[in-house]
Amino acid sequence: MSKWAWLCLILMAGLVGPARAADQRLLLGFETQAEMDSVEIKSGEGALSTTHATQGRHSLQVPATDYLIFFNLPRDWSGYDALEADVYCDVSQPVSLYVLIGDEAWQAKSTYWNRYNGDLSLRPGANTISIPLGGLYRGEAGSRFNDLQTNIDPSHIVRLDLGFTPTGDEDGRIYLDNLRLVRWSRPASVRAFDFGPPGQSLAAGFTAVSPEDVYTEERGWGWRPGTRPGRAWDVTFPSRLLQDSVDFGEAGFRVDLPDGKYRIVVFFEGLGYWSGEQAQYTKRELYGRGWKIVEGRGRWGKMDHICHFQDTEPLPGADLWDVYMSYLFRAST
Repeated sequence: MSKWAWLCLILMAGLVGPARAADQRLLLGFETQAEMDSVEIKSGEGALSTTHATQGRHSLQVPATDYLIFFNLPRDWSGYDALEADVYCDVSQPVSLYVLIGDEAWQAKSTYWNRYNGDLSLRPGANTISIPLGGLYRGEAGSRFNDLQTNIDPSHIVRLDLGFTPTGDEDGRIYLDNLRLVRWSRPASVRAFDFGPPGQSLAAGFTAVSPEDVYTEERGWGWRPGTRPGRAWDVTFPSRLLQDSVDFGEAGFRVDLPDGKYRIVVFFEGLGYWSGEQAQYTKRELYGRGWKIVEGRGRWGKMDHICHFQDTEPLPGADLWDVYMSYLFRAST
């Protein structure tokens, strides 16, 4: 009995990538005093700097422990895939970045659980942060929608906060520049599907697929009528593409394509938080007209994810890829 956890599907006519940047909207470039003054800087020590500018001639320089509040940004972020910014951390250790995003619904009922609260890690030196605008849950990643039951509405944004907490030297500096909205496009020769729960954090250039998306001729893709997948998950890591998934169960997914030769890329995962505890399959298959790829569990069957490494010792100097990862993430062609 096959049971699949399908993370994403990319079908490419030729060898082009699944997404490419198409449009950007600059929100703040920090070229003028007025732009800097539009941001509430908790330390009161912000300054325009010609160091580490990535757009124009200036960046915003603040202490590495600062907290920034943006009240005066454009409110309509709809039609864009991500909020991005360039951040240079002049520190010796990583920096934790707290992100708050609030919309009009949160403003009307402004509790902690009705806004988006996220965390990112920044390395010393240059970083580009990218926050997907689809799937902005309310509350925390592990405790969502305790009150309002909808995602943050990107067409009615009222507030953005960025809070920096260095893990090492607190006397360092942060340089922020090119706060922008980014829209991505996909070449016409590519079909790319990101499987997950409704309102998922969508990978740029991909089409969202939830368990409710049954196939129709008008749309040209979806779950085969009469079949239904199992649970949809969002474990919040490692990326906006691979963090969410759908347990196929006995369902089938159909895509209508013009005649031609395609390259197909599929990402599978052992679904669930704890080493694939939800992916209770012994065999899974990917097949089309005239071809089939079959992947079976090891000698432990459904318990392989628990028992496979029980006699393996992580000795000093062992290569983790050779010992563990190459088995867990092996490619099939």
